[in-house]
Amino acid sequence: MWLLLWFILILVVFSLWAAPEYWGAKVYPRIRVETEPVDTIVDIGDPVTFRCRFINPTRLPCPRIRLSWVLPEHLRSGSDTDTGQVDIDFYLMPRQSAEVTFTVYAARRGVAEWNEAYLQFTDLLGLRKEYRTVYVHARMVIRPNRKKPIEVTKALTELIGEMRTRRYYSEDPSLFMGLRPYQAGDPLRGISWLATARSGELMVKQFGHTTASKVLILFNGQTVYPFWKTFYKHRIDVMCERLIQIADKLIDNGTSVGLLTNLNDNIMRSCYEPAASGAYQSARLANRMGSITPYATSSMADLIHSASDYAAQDDTILLLTSYWDAEGIRALAGMSRRFKSVLVYNLNWGEQTGTLPGVPTFTEQLSEDEPGEKGEVS
Repeated sequence: MWLLLWFILILVVFSLWAAPEYWGAKVYPRIRVETEPVDTIVDIGDPVTFRCRFINPTRLPCPRIRLSWVLPEHLRSGSDTDTGQVDIDFYLMPRQSAEVTFTVYAARRGVAEWNEAYLQFTDLLGLRKEYRTVYVHARMVIRPNRKKPIEVTKALTELIGEMRTRRYYSEDPSLFMGLRPYQAGDPLRGISWLATARSGELMVKQFGHTTASKVLILFNGQTVYPFWKTFYKHRIDVMCERLIQIADKLIDNGTSVGLLTNLNDNIMRSCYEPAASGAYQSARLANRMGSITPYATSSMADLIHSASDYAAQDDTILLLTSYWDAEGIRALAGMSRRFKSVLVYNLNWGEQTGTLPGVPTFTEQLSEDEPGEKGEVS
């Protein structure tokens, strides 16, 4: 009797050891995973759905499977207890296929990219676990905040008015282009009183220009000295939002806008966007602001020196910056002598004082909402 009990006990212990071993050798490695590649461009707050298909070709079930995705800092799961990781539990019957979907939300500007997820297989009794890495391709370019309306600052209004006024200086009265409704800031000498009397509202004459209406925006990503050592993620995000606002305002006024920056681009691998106008250019610049990194590849002075290779003398140069130093000021003074119109839009977090001599400067005062968002490259 005791011999039979010992035999049954040994058989049970052997089964508890051998069954997970068999599942781990014959079943788990044969589970196939098919993931749908994700390569898209989204705005902050947009949902993105991932789909994975799991196939069990064996005659045995998989009682417990857990799919784990570690989310980049740019994404959120949307749950109240967001831990930065998505865990999905499911099971597979013999010769069954199942599709697993989950949704994440874009939370911050930048490139969200990752190439692997993790599978955890557990036997029916939970005594043994097997782990496996699944290689996927997922990349999202998250553009700066474009949906949430941001109050137009006084500095931005003054900047647009200054550019429009400078363009009126170069109008050719012999090139009459048409009429349009009066807008705040239009000179009174341009009002067509006959058209105003006929339509009942102020109408302004539109003329051609002796020079092209083209603006090259210099986006200076240097935030401290030295440029390669330290960066502020939050500040770069705010600057990207402001650049899109400025570009959209200029494009709405029929201006061709180009971009030159000293920030590295994860997707385009280029620091220059040729000048163009229209809705497509607004989208291209927004995409650029999503894919650039906070890492500056050159100083503000080097960025200003390189502007001569991309702009003509009649173009308007707009420098968007939150930092300057003595070398940058000297380079800016030299650029103002080469180009007819040079303007500076300064985003000030309370560190820069004074104005740039000889260059029209529009300053916007900001507060540090995220003081910890600072990185350092060693």
